[in-house]
Amino acid sequence: MIWLRRGLAIPLIILFVFLFTSSLIITQLDSTFGHASFYNKQMHKADMYNFIYDKALPAALDEIEAQNPPQNIPVHLSKVKGEVVTDAQVAIPPAWVETQFESATNTFLPYFLGSTDKFTYTLMGKDRAEAIAQVLNDKFLQGETFQSVYNDSMSYLADKLAENVDQLPYDAHFTKEEIEVAIKKAAPPEWVIAQIGPAIDSIMPYLTKESSNFTVRIPVKDRVDVAATVILDLFSRDETYQYLMDQMILPTIEESLGQIVNLPFNVSLTEDEINSAIKEVLPPSWIQGQFKMVIDSAAAYVKGESSTIAIAVDLTDRKADAVPVLTQLADQKLNALFNSLPTCSPQQFAQEIRNLPPNSIPSCRPAGISYDQFKSALNLSISNVVQQMVVNQIPDWWTYTDADLRRSMGTDNEKILDDARRWVRDDYTYTDADLKDEMTLDQQKTFEDARDWVANGYTVTEQKLRDKIAENDPQNLQRLDDARSAIHTVRSWMWAIALLPFVLLLAIGFLAGRGWKGRVLWAFITLFVTSLIIFVSLTVIQSHVFKPEIRDAFDLSNKSGLELVMLQKGQEVAVNVSDSFVGGIETKVMVSIIVSGLVLAGTIVWSIRESRKNKKAMTKPPDAP
Repeated sequence: MIWLRRGLAIPLIILFVFLFTSSLIITQLDSTFGHASFYNKQMHKADMYNFIYDKALPAALDEIEAQNPPQNIPVHLSKVKGEVVTDAQVAIPPAWVETQFESATNTFLPYFLGSTDKFTYTLMGKDRAEAIAQVLNDKFLQGETFQSVYNDSMSYLADKLAENVDQLPYDAHFTKEEIEVAIKKAAPPEWVIAQIGPAIDSIMPYLTKESSNFTVRIPVKDRVDVAATVILDLFSRDETYQYLMDQMILPTIEESLGQIVNLPFNVSLTEDEINSAIKEVLPPSWIQGQFKMVIDSAAAYVKGESSTIAIAVDLTDRKADAVPVLTQLADQKLNALFNSLPTCSPQQFAQEIRNLPPNSIPSCRPAGISYDQFKSALNLSISNVVQQMVVNQIPDWWTYTDADLRRSMGTDNEKILDDARRWVRDDYTYTDADLKDEMTLDQQKTFEDARDWVANGYTVTEQKLRDKIAENDPQNLQRLDDARSAIHTVRSWMWAIALLPFVLLLAIGFLAGRGWKGRVLWAFITLFVTSLIIFVSLTVIQSHVFKPEIRDAFDLSNKSGLELVMLQKGQEVAVNVSDSFVGGIETKVMVSIIVSGLVLAGTIVWSIRESRKNKKAMTKPPDAP
């Protein structure tokens, strides 16, 4: 009979092994993934909140810089990485991130586990937005990071301007370094700081909805004179001289004289010869003085102190200086012509002079007469001729107007002048309306949503979540509810799942054992052996299966940057979760091993003592006291 009972106990033992193992796994799943504290502990164990700033953010900054060409990023992120991370930790401290994560797990998890049907989670952003503004004002603008960002930004802007130099109507050979120096003089760091601080203070109340609009106002009038000086220094070069001379001054003279001037006596002055003489009497030093007048007048025009530009440059003295230069040139040409004439007798020469038409020369020259005697005989005054036929035809004044200025800037840059005048008059302003004008309607809606999130917090409810889940496929919502219901049901019967294996132990004990000691031995031997097998198996599987599989799942080969950092941390978290899950089961199994071992040892010791006691009673003489 006992062997039949023990034979019936074998299937129960097999069933116990399966149910005990299953109950350990299910109860461990519940005690880990079913409690928010498990996720929070894993975050702490992985030091995730410090990892964000110590590893992830620096790697992200490095990757942004590596994946974008320098011309697309105005700042060398590697230079400011340390300060950016430090400022981020102040503005959004790890403790705040931890609080938000734990609040989220405590809110969302009960809903997904079916413990509650409603939830409301709100992520407040206003205090962080204000903290960011404070960090920008108190740390960023006052620290070395700003100086580095300023230098990089000015260099970036200089690059962009250097690329557009070809839009000028003449070839200007500005180097990037020259442009950068000029920009920094026009907008020094202390002035830029003075503009950024109020801009932040103006925009922040708008972002937090404490204000319905914002206006960033930058006064630029006081920078016009500085900019004028910078422009004068930058453009005081040979290219500017050549442009003013060739495109503005000389065309005015050419319009009055034509391409060639025919002087009396068969002498002509070409356009190039006259231009060369004009350039000689209008040297770069003189042009520099006139250019300063142009820049000063343009500055007054931009500042609104004058409605037009009309600079009249007196050329009278310059014209007087041109007379001897042109006279010498004409004299040289007449001298050459004189030397080319054939010789004749004095009588023939005198006869030609008497019949000589006006503004002509004889066809020969007497032998032995000099060039000066030749001119004297003809009563020639080259200087007077040049004065009358060339110099007197040149305008006494050269006028430079705002139309000339616009032409000087190039057709694509004319709007800049009008914008500059408006900015100086009204200050440069940028408002919420300007911001919205740059957005599409969808972008405006997203931006307004973001403002609302910052001001009132980003709130997620179960209804919003359900609407989002059902957005693409309504069946997803049913699947979610089915999963929640199943999880809730299983968790409701967790006590039964944990109790059922021990009910089987009682059945195994009663079937296989004789007496209470036999039943205890059979039940706890089954528990001890099963627990020992599970413990050993888990230890081996964890070391030789789970951890290798996790490492293989996170393939770190050929990875770099942020991806590598995140995969490494993901691998670490996965290993930690595996260790915690398996470790929890091993702890429970170890308790079972210890308890069952103690019970077995106690039962065996008790049986031995009982056996000895019985033997002693049997060997004792009947008359022994």
